[in-house]
Amino acid sequence: MASTVPTERAIWPGNAKWEIDDAGKLSTCSLKKLALSFIAENIGSVCNIICEDPRTICYAEPFTGAYSVDNVHKHKEDCSGGAGKSTCDKEDLKVFSRTSSHSSFSESTVGNVSNDGIKVNGTSMLGEDYITRSQTQDQCLVPYTIFNVPNYGKVYDKSNSTKPPSENCKRVDLLERDFFHFQWRQPDVYLSPHTVAMLLEELDRCGILNDSVLSLFHTPRMQLYEVRIHRCGAHISARGLKFLVHNKLRRLELHGMEIHSRLVSNCLNPWTKANLTALSLVSYSPSNRLSNIYKLIHKLPNLQELDLSYNRHLDPETLEILLMKLPNLYKLNISHCIQVNTIEPLRVVSEQLLHLSLAGVMINNTAITISVLKTLTRLRFLDVSTVATTHDVRHEECINEVLINPRFAPDLEYIDVSNQLEVSEQVLLDFLSSHPRVKCVALVNVPLCADFSTCRWPHIKFLRDVGGGGSTGGDLWERLTECMEHYRRWPHLACQVLTLVNAAPASSSPQPRLVASILQCMEDFQNIPNIQTSGSACLYSLTVGQLGPALHPSLLRSVVHATIHAMTLYYNNHQLQKHALLLLCCDSVLHHVSFNQYWVAMMALRALHSYGDDSVDLMAVGICSILAAKLTNEQTAHLGSNPAYMSKLLALVRGRVDDENADITLQFTLSALWNLTDESPVTCKIFLLQDGLQLFINLLLTFPHNTAVETKVLGLFNNVAEVPELRPDLLKPPFIAMLRRQLQSEHIAVSYFAAGISAHLVCAEQSAWQAGDDLPYSEVLSELGDAVLGWESPIEEMVAYKSFQPFLPLLHATESPYVQLWALWALHHVTSNNSKYYCPMLIREGIPKLLQNLRDDVSSTAPFLTDLSAKLLTLVDSYDKSDSKNQAADCGGPAYVPRPKK
Repeated sequence: MASTVPTERAIWPGNAKWEIDDAGKLSTCSLKKLALSFIAENIGSVCNIICEDPRTICYAEPFTGAYSVDNVHKHKEDCSGGAGKSTCDKEDLKVFSRTSSHSSFSESTVGNVSNDGIKVNGTSMLGEDYITRSQTQDQCLVPYTIFNVPNYGKVYDKSNSTKPPSENCKRVDLLERDFFHFQWRQPDVYLSPHTVAMLLEELDRCGILNDSVLSLFHTPRMQLYEVRIHRCGAHISARGLKFLVHNKLRRLELHGMEIHSRLVSNCLNPWTKANLTALSLVSYSPSNRLSNIYKLIHKLPNLQELDLSYNRHLDPETLEILLMKLPNLYKLNISHCIQVNTIEPLRVVSEQLLHLSLAGVMINNTAITISVLKTLTRLRFLDVSTVATTHDVRHEECINEVLINPRFAPDLEYIDVSNQLEVSEQVLLDFLSSHPRVKCVALVNVPLCADFSTCRWPHIKFLRDVGGGGSTGGDLWERLTECMEHYRRWPHLACQVLTLVNAAPASSSPQPRLVASILQCMEDFQNIPNIQTSGSACLYSLTVGQLGPALHPSLLRSVVHATIHAMTLYYNNHQLQKHALLLLCCDSVLHHVSFNQYWVAMMALRALHSYGDDSVDLMAVGICSILAAKLTNEQTAHLGSNPAYMSKLLALVRGRVDDENADITLQFTLSALWNLTDESPVTCKIFLLQDGLQLFINLLLTFPHNTAVETKVLGLFNNVAEVPELRPDLLKPPFIAMLRRQLQSEHIAVSYFAAGISAHLVCAEQSAWQAGDDLPYSEVLSELGDAVLGWESPIEEMVAYKSFQPFLPLLHATESPYVQLWALWALHHVTSNNSKYYCPMLIREGIPKLLQNLRDDVSSTAPFLTDLSAKLLTLVDSYDKSDSKNQAADCGGPAYVPRPKK
């Protein structure tokens, strides 16, 4: 653990485009970092990828034209590069992004072509996204983008795809079955060692680093002095590490590795073994025990820093053997090594250690511990947080006795005694008085006296929680922020700090630094449910109300993406799902933040179906009621056609009918059903199959004077009536009787939707009307016309439409002028209230031509059709003139987004 808070604070490692400073202000990352982020996330598009067992090939296509052998060879020549070095600067990045098209590909079965593309074995495990060649059925073409891993900002950003936002199982399967050589398209690429190290870290951050990708670094033009692999260690074997053997390394960090230590040693060249100064093997868990790890470390005589934290197999005997052969070691970390029950092996290096981390170590002999700690006279850094003992030993007494000794580590600059519950105030005062060089003291979860004051030591930085004195207002949140920034890389203490953040009183001002640190912690420990659950709760409390809109939009978007990611990872975690829904069920998020709306709606419906929780029900239907209006017809069909989701939504309605309770959950549920059935015949059919028609008629009878309920119910019936094959299900005496009553409503919104249903039913086949028992066709048609002619256009828009496709059959119903009347009135109503959005829709769907025919029809006996058609054409002409002026001024039209239905 570093003695100071890291200076670089990328907001969300999945985004990697912003950084935040100590003042909480955002700034863009360096151009180099942006370029490396782009390369890492699009590695499949910027490299030539060759399989060891090639059968077919696929080329990225930065050119257009016929797919021929000549074009393929020309593309290969263009990608071969010229003499000299290629540097990564601003101009190259522009050219790079312009020539490396990763959205368009050409595929070929050209013969006698050298290995410049992806070549894979078979198609049996690759799924439908892979193209089987007709000539050789066992061959398949794999696009380069299968190796691309977009950042979380892209994964969970606004998308029209109904596929999962992060679908990399095929890529993982591909890499497990085949080995690929990655090569730069320009073989003379040169990057400085520092830049190469940054690229390696970006690939590791993206989660794509493995044996195949490491082959990209097997070139003398890319030298590394430091190797840091923190997230992908479990996916790397000795084969991948051998690609780094040519590098002269001084620092090697391999976290989560599972390969034998002898194989790691074989991947280091003699120069590296003689000069390596820092080795980190965090969570090192080979198939065998660590009995042979000393064979690796003993070959590193110049080693100065050793990190073996979170190693389950490290025991005191092995530790002593390791330390005996490290004469230059000054920094040691054995935190959370559960088999290390004594620190007596540290006597071997007692005169050279400057930095020691013992966090989470379980000791069983207090006397030995005190004796050893007193011998570490040169220590500058000591972390004994969460150090515990066996049940019959009071480890607090051990810590107290060491601290009160004035000869203990007189030059100590940093000490962490967090979670040492019995460290007394007097002991701490004595320690600070006898150690004048101390610069930082960590006291998280140390219940000091309430009147303990740090004012006597202004030069010392205290990391404390909310339990200390003076923890109010800005000081409280400043301390919590410092603790989170300091401990975010240590899951045990990070989880405790997150708990403290949740327990703190509500903040009155935004806390961007704290939010950024929580996001980083959640990214680093995606596999720890407690951190994801506590982190999502903290993000909600730090963005609730006006705190969210007060954050920078990029930071708020990162919060939303991280929350969606946690929901996706732990969809069975009830508490986490509730926290996530709380955060997402907010107008400032649902209307102003860019995210994958389909995926969130699906996750909300999944939570609704999985948990019988009233609060989850309310938030889930609230989210769906808003997002369903923003989705495409294909997306709403995917969601609404799930019988389980429809059954749950109807069950919520049925419960409110039984209880005669028109609460807010009912309102949201009706809105969700209304929008899910909009232009979705399959959803409407499932609604009818699950007896939704009779349920909604009972709903109207239960709440006869509730305009909000009536409007939403009739809006859904209108969606059903738009489907010709479903109209016979509505042409029943009880339904027609209800419809005629609603048509006479004094509320124009209710009458409007009832009239829309009538207009669609009038267009049904006459056989459907005749099949019913004395259905009053003429009366319904007459009452439709009387109702529409009696309306006055409301000032506010009553409804929003995704398209005008359902109106086209009505406009063509020349034998029923009243049907055309309702359609024209509806079009005029929405267009006059929002012409900038609806006029382009009218033009796009060819409706002005129909309007012209109605306006110019001299044989028409319905003058109201001529008048409304003329008014609509006037609106379209006005829009055209305004749009022409904007284009002439080179202003461009705004991007219009439809409003959800009320």
